[in-house]
Amino acid sequence: MKSQKYDFVLVTEVKNREFETNCLLSYELRKRRYTVKIVQAWEEAFKKSRPINAVVVVSWSMYNDRTFNNISNFVVGCNKMINMQCEQLLSNGQINNNLDNQFYGIHGKAKQVAHLAWGEKSKIRLIEKFGVKPQNVRLTGDISLDFCRKEFLDFYLSKDQVCEKYSIPFGKKIYLFISSFTMVNFPKEVSKDLNFRESDMLFMETSYRSQKEVLRWFDNILNDFQEGIIIYRPHPAERGSVVLQEFEKKHENFMVIGEESVRQWIIVSDKIYSWISTSIKEVYAAGKTCEILRPYPIKSVNEMEIFNHANFVTTYEQFRANFKHNAGFPIPIEEMKLFLDIQEEPTYKRIADYFEEVIKSDQYNIVLDDSIKIIKMKKRLVSSLKTYILGLIYRCLKDNKFLTNKKIREKIDAYAYALELRKKNYFSAEEYENNIRKIDNILSKK
Repeated sequence: MKSQKYDFVLVTEVKNREFETNCLLSYELRKRRYTVKIVQAWEEAFKKSRPINAVVVVSWSMYNDRTFNNISNFVVGCNKMINMQCEQLLSNGQINNNLDNQFYGIHGKAKQVAHLAWGEKSKIRLIEKFGVKPQNVRLTGDISLDFCRKEFLDFYLSKDQVCEKYSIPFGKKIYLFISSFTMVNFPKEVSKDLNFRESDMLFMETSYRSQKEVLRWFDNILNDFQEGIIIYRPHPAERGSVVLQEFEKKHENFMVIGEESVRQWIIVSDKIYSWISTSIKEVYAAGKTCEILRPYPIKSVNEMEIFNHANFVTTYEQFRANFKHNAGFPIPIEEMKLFLDIQEEPTYKRIADYFEEVIKSDQYNIVLDDSIKIIKMKKRLVSSLKTYILGLIYRCLKDNKFLTNKKIREKIDAYAYALELRKKNYFSAEEYENNIRKIDNILSKK
């Protein structure tokens, strides 16, 4: 039986970052009579189901031949690609050192795909620095910020509903800390696979020290202020921490909650803190303010470009003095406008317009020669075999207390890390369809 050919296949990686936006995009594309299919990358890494027949494949990112081949591996019959590029707020090091095929540069076949740009900064970088053809770059804005628009407020739980769901005492002020300490408790095997450089290892050390100091600030403040509760919202890629578990037990007015999108928490919070999170864009789009906690300076190479001229809270005394009121936005608004193009027309409609242009025009066709098809087939076979072998090792040796081989133990840890991310980022077909119906109900009323 011949499989259905979809107009668009959306490949997702991180649920909290992409699920809601892909539901919104699916809603708009379906409304325009296109067929849409979702692929979950972490789920596919274990399931290894058959590739999907598609006209256009849409990726969360697209950097080089490796990511090009990886994304094209999910589909057959496809000759067009669109790069959503969910990571457009980059560090100074990623921006300045990515001409030589570093990870965050755009190289090789990745230049041929259609790219979305959140703002003028991204658009200029793609065209002038990486040589992407101007017709292959469209300034659309960031679709995730659509959910910060007034018409989408009903999409989220109210503050009272959030309090009821997570047993947060009613009437308490919510002090949100958006964590980005992804490199604390990072598996050594994973860091080896990613070829971490000296700057990465320095950032890992700064992450560890900063988290420890921020928790010390929280520890001190929570002993004196009882009218609020601090919600520690871990990054989706942040691993579980014994330190956080113990801290949560120590303070009744401190909770670690990874559920819900960062936008949900931003909307219901009375005060917001971050460290180096890209969620500064959601805070900005929602018309709120925040404070950036920096007990230790971050090296320029690791600092995010958008934070180059930001105001930081660097001492406990500053943190304590401002605890009961909101300061102004920490980044100049004119700079924010260069990074994020926000227009009266919602971004999801601007993106859908571009998608229609891509699927209808031959100018976006990408020629995949036979060698690419062979690479895809080999990659799928090798990846399936590797996953199977690692799974066997994990199941047989994960509870072996007498295992002393360091390399095998690191591979087991890496496999456990992948399993954890698979579980965190999984969503069912029912959840996906329910979210699209929810969006339809909200927008139909408007």
